[in-house]
Amino acid sequence: MRDLQYREWSRLGWSCDGRLLSAIGQDLGLCLWLVPAVLGPESHVAERPVARQTLLRAYRWSPVANREMAVVSSGRVTMLDVQTNRERWDQSLPDRGTHHAVTISPDGHRVAAAAGHSVTMVDSATGRVRSSFRVSPHTEGLSWSPRGRTLASRHRDGPGAVLLHPAGAPEQATTLHAGPADAMIWMPNGVEVCLALDATIGVANGHTGTMLSRAEGHTAPVIGLAVSADGSLLASESEDGELRLWRTDSLECLAVVDLAGGGEESAGGLAFHPERPLLAFRSHRNRRLNLLELDVERLYDAPRQDASRYRNAKVVLLGDTGVGKSGLGLVLSGQPYRATDSTHGRQVWRFSEETAAQPDGGIETREVLLWDLAGQPGYRLVHQLHLAEAAVALIVFDARSEVDPFSGVRYWARALRHGRRPVHTLLVSAREDRGGPQVSRARINELVTELKLDGYAETSARELRGVADLSRVIEGAIDWSAQPQSISTRLFETIKRFLIDEKADGHALSRADELFRLFQARHRELAGEPELRAGFDTCAGLLESRDLIRRFTFGGYVLLRPELLDGYASALINAARAQPDGLGYLAEEEALAGRFPIPEETRLAEPGEERLLLIAMVEELLQHDLALREPNDGGVDLVFPSQLTRDRPDAPYLGPADVEFRFEGALQNVYATLAVRLSHAATFVTHELWRNAAVYVTRAEGRCGFRLTEPDEGVGRLELCYAPGTAEETRQIFEDYVADHLAKRALPDTVVRRRVFTCPRPECGYQLDEELARRRLARGDAAMECPACLSGEISLRERDRAVPAVADEVSAMNASADLRRRRETATATVRGKRAVGDFDVYLAYQAADRGTVERLRQQLLDEGLLPWMHGEETGAGPDERARIGVVVMVLGAHGGPWDDESQLATVNEFIARGVRFVPVVLPAKAEEPQLPPFLRDVPMVDFRVAEPDPVRRLIWRITREHRRGD
Repeated sequence: MRDLQYREWSRLGWSCDGRLLSAIGQDLGLCLWLVPAVLGPESHVAERPVARQTLLRAYRWSPVANREMAVVSSGRVTMLDVQTNRERWDQSLPDRGTHHAVTISPDGHRVAAAAGHSVTMVDSATGRVRSSFRVSPHTEGLSWSPRGRTLASRHRDGPGAVLLHPAGAPEQATTLHAGPADAMIWMPNGVEVCLALDATIGVANGHTGTMLSRAEGHTAPVIGLAVSADGSLLASESEDGELRLWRTDSLECLAVVDLAGGGEESAGGLAFHPERPLLAFRSHRNRRLNLLELDVERLYDAPRQDASRYRNAKVVLLGDTGVGKSGLGLVLSGQPYRATDSTHGRQVWRFSEETAAQPDGGIETREVLLWDLAGQPGYRLVHQLHLAEAAVALIVFDARSEVDPFSGVRYWARALRHGRRPVHTLLVSAREDRGGPQVSRARINELVTELKLDGYAETSARELRGVADLSRVIEGAIDWSAQPQSISTRLFETIKRFLIDEKADGHALSRADELFRLFQARHRELAGEPELRAGFDTCAGLLESRDLIRRFTFGGYVLLRPELLDGYASALINAARAQPDGLGYLAEEEALAGRFPIPEETRLAEPGEERLLLIAMVEELLQHDLALREPNDGGVDLVFPSQLTRDRPDAPYLGPADVEFRFEGALQNVYATLAVRLSHAATFVTHELWRNAAVYVTRAEGRCGFRLTEPDEGVGRLELCYAPGTAEETRQIFEDYVADHLAKRALPDTVVRRRVFTCPRPECGYQLDEELARRRLARGDAAMECPACLSGEISLRERDRAVPAVADEVSAMNASADLRRRRETATATVRGKRAVGDFDVYLAYQAADRGTVERLRQQLLDEGLLPWMHGEETGAGPDERARIGVVVMVLGAHGGPWDDESQLATVNEFIARGVRFVPVVLPAKAEEPQLPPFLRDVPMVDFRVAEPDPVRRLIWRITREHRRGD
């Protein structure tokens, strides 16, 4: 192992011949090192100067030219020749932004550069722009597939965390992964993409978007990935300074290296040599670069701990209330039949567990879980969130119903198509033991064919009729190769089994500390295991990702029965719907106090625990854009747009339908999230809401609205209308925002946009035949007389779709809606933290700088962090302060808190406790800061430097240090 110079580095890279190693320093300057062909104890790794040294955001070496690299800086992309220190070409980018990325295609012909809202494709030889397309404004990474057929982009937010863009039509992106990803890299086969997903490593199929496997072992979030030149090794770096090496073919961990402290940034801290098994990585809090030579054969042959392999399949029971789902679920999971009331929320049972031999001689555990989801219509809004990753679905109906035997079947069949992969779906008739008329087999077969279901089964849970046959069909329908495989250590498996057993024993809400102490008491043989607590917390996160438990964002609480959240949330939604004025709301204080009808069988017995559960419930509803926080005269209301019962005849007439969208999917969810996000976007302000209709006003006093109808179950028709005088640009922004929303929320390939040619006279409203409109347009007519009333003039003009300003406004609206949602959710998070005295950080400062620190405090609150300001929080006591693990020492125009005699005792108390300090320099501090000895070796956050964003850096430091200190 070789050490390089002692600084802070990120974005490591190698020239294509492997002679030069590069990195970006803390000052955003580029540095190069000449690496000898053979490394030994006396080898000299010389630093090489380069002219372009400052304000680099991102760079990428050419894969074909030894001394060329593409660099991005301040809205420009440049091809730099590092041999001559000259720019071959320089090209401006359409947008500017704080997030940048650049990559070069494997053949060296195309440069893709991201800045602001766009990705620009540039000819690498001439610097001419080939094309440009819109993306999220927070693009953090770009990567070409090994054959150059697909460009992958990684985003902080937007339509998906990782998108795939075909090389021939990059604007036609598909979502590979919709959750957070801190790093990504293509695997050598050009099909699979490796992603850093919190503390795990996921491998996804780039063609289908399905997750193939997950590797477990890190106990902190993974922030860097690299693949060796021969494709045999994968390297991963985590926040806590751990480097792991894995086999790429099996994701088996080969070695673990301690990097002596984690990195502060998550940008390119690892880089494999392009030809040799030589890995460059940073260590000691980013300040040292190391070169590690690897013996691949010895790594592959070395003895190591046995890995545990596990796959889980989800089978969902769906259908209306009262059709017999719960009784069927009981007998399918091996329990005796018993009569049940209607299910509230959801229940999860183990259907089966078995082991299967693997081709390499290993053993894989396969578990099938059966999810029984409540059938009442009020639960659909919540249960739509749990259909992802289902392997098999049973849509249960009552064949002997005299009202509508197929009620709800079409809805659930369409809702299942929202998933990332096909779901084997069976139509199941329950309660075949009951008498009475029965729907004909011919009608059943017609429905199975119409909905493209995979089969039909008849059962009676009471008499066990057809249950064994259905079980065999379920087992045979599960495609285990399509279920993600988890590769973990035996320790991880032991922890997971403990948590699952605690859940099965009926325990509801516990602190993670209490669960860990109980685990230690039951597994004393693990007392000397390193990183045991970190492994315990990581396993809890893995179970949470499978919806089996839920970790609260406050107080370290773990909800072992997350189905309780569903029950409370659905009861709240039903209460809002029952409001006599039809406005679909409930006062937030009423909701948080539990003053609404809640089924007794779902309630927690302990009032203190219920109070915390209610806070978490509100937080989740806000996070998923299902509710709005609307201020009123005496407080705040939670408004549920999907639960309004006031009919739109009360609505003022805006005008005729201008555009019509037809789509399929979960209409309630589509409508609710559209209404909420439009309300959150700064461009539009909610004017009034009705059942399946809404009106918004703009800053220019224009009015835009939409109406939703359901011509068939699961099929929506959304009509857009505008008040007279609404500007054409406003109409186009509104229309394109709705189109963008439907593209993300409705079923893929079902959205059809159609211009509606309608008479503008309210008393007429005649809709022109499409064929007639097309013919008149072909003649060149811009408008025509209404053939019905002979008075109105019907406009035939289509809107221009390619208007960059409109696309920019839609992107800005999405960013505004995301920000508002994050801040609304943060109110619930902070409320929970206050309820349990869970402070994230202590702010120490000079009293004269209080105003500036107050603004900093509000920025932290907006992100869901609860700070304790010096001299504040009189209601909190020494126990709460004793739990604080991070202290921000603010250095402002009037000095630091260590200069204040009244704070010396508090500062000394924190020093004695060994808490982690984060020095912060405020913008008003003109001279170079003079820090006391205990802070001189601690990296500071300097608010005098605008980029990288100091607020984001501070938040990252607080949350990271908080995790490390737990």
